[in-house]
Amino acid sequence: MLWTRARVVLLGIAIFLTVTSTAVLHANQYEFIVMRFPDVGIAGSSLYDTMLYSAYLVVGFSTGVLQHKTGHRRAFLVIGGGGASVCFLVLPALQSFPVLLCFRFLQGSFTVMAWQAISTMVLDLSCAEDRGVNLGIFGIFLGSGMGVGSMLGGAMAEAGLAVPYYFASGFSAGVFLVGMLGVRGVRACAARPRLRDSLSVLRRHPRLAAPAVFNFVDRLHMGFIVFMVPMLLATLGLDEGLRGMLIGIQTIPMLLMQYPVGKWSDRHGRLRPLVVGSTCYGTTLILLGGLFSTSFPAIAVGMVVLGVFSGLTTAPANALVGDVIPHEANAMGMASFNLAGNIGIVVGPLLGGFVAGYFGFGAAFMIAGLIELVSLAVNLVVLRDIHEATSLCMTSISC
Repeated sequence: MLWTRARVVLLGIAIFLTVTSTAVLHANQYEFIVMRFPDVGIAGSSLYDTMLYSAYLVVGFSTGVLQHKTGHRRAFLVIGGGGASVCFLVLPALQSFPVLLCFRFLQGSFTVMAWQAISTMVLDLSCAEDRGVNLGIFGIFLGSGMGVGSMLGGAMAEAGLAVPYYFASGFSAGVFLVGMLGVRGVRACAARPRLRDSLSVLRRHPRLAAPAVFNFVDRLHMGFIVFMVPMLLATLGLDEGLRGMLIGIQTIPMLLMQYPVGKWSDRHGRLRPLVVGSTCYGTTLILLGGLFSTSFPAIAVGMVVLGVFSGLTTAPANALVGDVIPHEANAMGMASFNLAGNIGIVVGPLLGGFVAGYFGFGAAFMIAGLIELVSLAVNLVVLRDIHEATSLCMTSISC
């Protein structure tokens, strides 16, 4: 158990570096895109993040298929970390917006390759008794990367437009080194299933739709928040440091809640934290859009509240994947889970940019909140079925 937990922590360090490398770029995105390419505008600038998340969508799922087919994890971690490191160095030098978008897609492809490999390895190391705990630890490192990266990115951006990209390259190089030197002995399934069997995982395990829907909405809001909040604050005249700090503030309560919520869900089930967290998150987004979107103090308080409710859902939703699929299907189960999330994260910036561009920031936040509430209502039927099934077997399943 101790050796397993140590490997989970090492993989947590890898996901921390992976997430930090992307989070440091958000604070000065207004200057990096809108001011360098003034014809692009707010709505057009959303394509920069959309290309990143489109790579997550396409390459993330493809990586899962290949992992499931070959049984390998570590090679994807090494290639992803090294490739992303090179791309981050190239991005600031590009002077054409279409070319910049192409390299953004390439960078996202390498980043998600590493991310997918890390997520699958954590699931490989987990079983029914400690899945929530391990995913909680994983979530702590992931949330730390988002928070630390956003805050560091704001400070770095004040030192120079390209400085966050150089640091992102260094963080990705760290992921490469973890893959080369640190990750050993993570077991994968021995079977080498056919591609057709790999792609039919959702048909064979339909309850996987429940965590997939949660991840779709969670990632939609992740993409929405990291794109919309810096843009909103830039229009209010706040500098890069304050923008990065505000994004980072959201992750603090989410970070603190990962482990205890994951452990609680191992003992009492995933249903209650998912329902409470989703309901309150959606309601807060609606209030933030309807009442507070032009007040910096209110936005800051709203971001902290969003972090609290996000902390209720992240670890249970991830652990739910392992609850509904057999161990040998971990790679494809996590790939399908991340596929849904990556569709969401592509939609998030596009939704925010389009609605804010035509109807204002307040309307964008309100629509994002309504999506959360509607998706929860649709998901409740499947979620209750999973809750009953996992509650019956929770005391009888062991590693």
